[in-house]
Amino acid sequence: LVGTEEYLSAEDVLVNALRRAPTNLQLLSALGEVYVRMADWPRAEHVEQTLRGLETDSGEGAADGIRLAILNAQERAGDALEFLSELASGENGNFRALTIAVQSMLNTGDVEGARALVDEAMEGDSDRFDLNFLNAALENATGDLERAEQSYRALIARDDANERVWMELVRLLIRMDKSAEAEIVLDQALDAFPNGA
Repeated sequence: LVGTEEYLSAEDVLVNALRRAPTNLQLLSALGEVYVRMADWPRAEHVEQTLRGLETDSGEGAADGIRLAILNAQERAGDALEFLSELASGENGNFRALTIAVQSMLNTGDVEGARALVDEAMEGDSDRFDLNFLNAALENATGDLERAEQSYRALIARDDANERVWMELVRLLIRMDKSAEAEIVLDQALDAFPNGA
């Protein structure tokens, strides 16, 4: 129904379903999406508040998604970025929000803002694997290839290195015209992950 833009019918289906399961996360999220598409901001915000009222991490995440959808649909990109930044730098920093904020800043050409956001996050926990991976990806995306290579190599030396890091290093080396080194790293990666993609 949403795909064919029959939003009122979709709303009816979801509201009826929610009468049977009023705290169902997927139903509430879908209803919020319908209201965003209808540009019915008060009801979209009501769904957002209902999700926050569940007092669960998944409910908060879904509520944040609706808040971002509202801001983007209202073409309030600045507010959306500010909201993402608040999420990313909160006491219980949301890594997904940080990643989206960095990507959004890069998309708008704010390289310095993206760099500052990652640096600030790493000040609080410089050993976190996901933050270091994001840092390497940012270096890669902004053309600081030598430093990105160093960062990826530091990550694959860790016990918690995953297959994705090896893949990113191989891609980076190919991008840097270091195909011989890329083959060596790929062989090492296959030793570490024999059944890896």
